This record gives sequence, C-alpha cells and structure tokens, in this order.
Amino acid sequence: IMISSWNSLSNMARLGLITSFITVIFLLQSVLLRGKYDYEDGIVVLSDSNFNDALQEFNHTLVQFYAPWCTHSKKFGPKYLKIDELIKETDPNITLAKIDVSSSPETADAHDIVAYPTLVYFDHGKPSKYEGDITIDAIARWTLKKAGVHYVLLEGADHLESMIKGSANVMVYFSKGTNEDKKDLHLFDKYAATNDDVVYAALLEETAYAKYGSDDPNKSYSVTLYKNNGQNQSKFAGALTS
Repeated sequence: IMISSWNSLSNMARLGLITSFITVIFLLQSVLLRGKYDYEDGIVVLSDSNFNDALQEFNHTLVQFYAPWCTHSKKFGPKYLKIDELIKETDPNITLAKIDVSSSPETADAHDIVAYPTLVYFDHGKPSKYEGDITIDAIARWTLKKAGVHYVLLEGADHLESMIKGSANVMVYFSKGTNEDKKDLHLFDKYAATNDDVVYAALLEETAYAKYGSDDPNKSYSVTLYKNNGQNQSKFAGALTS
C-alpha cells in the first residue's frame, strides 16, 4: 500500500516529502548535539577542550575567534547573531560557533589568529579564513557559498531594498514560498553557481511576490536582475532549466 501511494505521487510531491524528511533528520541531530555543547543565543560556545570534537561533528562550521576585551569583538557580537539568523534561515545545516581566544589560546595559536574578531569557515575540518568586508550580507553570502549554497534567503522587502542599494548587481528569485517552488529554487542555485559577478538572493513570501513577482498567473516564480544599485532592473522572461 505504501509503495502504491508513493508511486501515485507527483515528482514535486515526492521532492517535498524528501526535503521535509531530511530537514527533520538534521533537526533531530541538532537536538542531540545541543546536549554536548554550551550555546549562547543559538551560537555554539567552543573551547580548547572541545574544539576538535566539534569540527568532527559539525561538517560545515563558521567560527568567530574573539577576545572579550576587544572593542571590535564587542561591536561585532550583534552582527554575528544576525549572520547566524540569516545563514540558518537559508541552510540549517551550517553551524555558527565562537571561541574566546583569551581562555583558549592553544586553538587560537594553532590557527594563527592574531586579530580579533577573525572568522574561519571549516568544511569537514578544513579551514578557510574570511578576508572580505565585515558586513552581515557579505559574510553570510561567503559562508553559504563555502557550503555550496549560492544565494541568501531574504527576510522581507526591507532586506531586499537594502541589498539592492548596497550591491551593484543583484539577481533575486521571487516565489510564494510553497513546496512546489523548491525545485525552481534549486535550479536558481545551480545557475547562481556559474557567475560570481552578481549577488544572488531569494525572497519566498506571498505578499512580496504580489509586489515584485511575475504577473503571469501560470508562473510560480519570477527572477529579476537589479543593476546599478537598483537604478535599472530587468525581469527574466525565460524558464530556469537544469
């Protein structure tokens, strides 16, 4: 009976079920790991004693090396919370962590940390230092790209407008946020992986789609390229293909 029911589902419905199942698995894994580490506002708190264990358990990890006495570290703290929110909204499989270098000098020395804060992304334990602009969107995009995700999931119209004004060229995927749209979002991500000259983002909101999306009732998504900090824009007329 179960096989018959599965066979009767459309490809879209199967994709939605598989995606939901994978999400549940990762959420359960996160709950189990939470008992092993301390957390502050959703950020994993690491130390010399558990740093290497964490990198073995969390495959994709962004670590902030900070000093509590450092003015720059103090100012960056609220930004890091916002980065965590943005990244987890787009890809919950990425872990954000932090480590106090004053109480964990061995780990800091092992990774040649000489300035604070320093951000290092670990892909299955392999480190990459961040050397770009210290802005929320820039760091979130860099981290997601390291993990194989080439767009940032926007929080709403205000976030969209600020990204357009702050970037020379932005391509945005709009949809109503239904499960049927996820296949097209995957195709958008594949397209984004082919071009580094444009910032890619997605806004999955029914109200935003009514304002920014396609007028074609037969389309479930829309793609718009904003040029010159939003001074010019053009809608993608074709269809995303694999």
